[in-house]
Amino acid sequence: MSKNNPAVKTVDEVKVDNPKPLQSSVQMQMVQQTQSGPLPSSSEFANYEVTVAGAGERILAMAEKEQAHRIETEKEELVLMKRQIDENVKIEHRKLDHANKGMNYAFITMLALLASAVYLVKEGHEIYGAMAGISVAVVAYFIGGKDYLIKDKSKKEDKQDAPDA
Repeated sequence: MSKNNPAVKTVDEVKVDNPKPLQSSVQMQMVQQTQSGPLPSSSEFANYEVTVAGAGERILAMAEKEQAHRIETEKEELVLMKRQIDENVKIEHRKLDHANKGMNYAFITMLALLASAVYLVKEGHEIYGAMAGISVAVVAYFIGGKDYLIKDKSKKEDKQDAPDA
């Protein structure tokens, strides 16, 4: 017993009638539900049906309309994309045809100038023949030499920029 208060007992003085320790248990359960998609879960459908008669059927009809609309919109987008691709292909074919015609005309012009140069030199008009020969070189440059010279120039620049090993 405590010296000051006789009713207060110390821990050593208390006699325990029930030797089992007190146990308390608290359990907590957490439930999480996720829903994805245009339709509610079946329990929500039932709640809608209880709240408003026919609501479940209306929700299904709305989802079906939305899906049909989405499918139709995607089909229209695909048709427009295909038309645009077809138009781009036609434009590119026209560009190639135009370039090929130009190349053919330039080649014919080059052959005519070459024949003229040979004829002029043969007839004793060397100066006029040389001028026609220079024209052949210019036409040849326009046929394919320009791209070759640009590529050749870039290769030379790359070699100059590269450090010596």
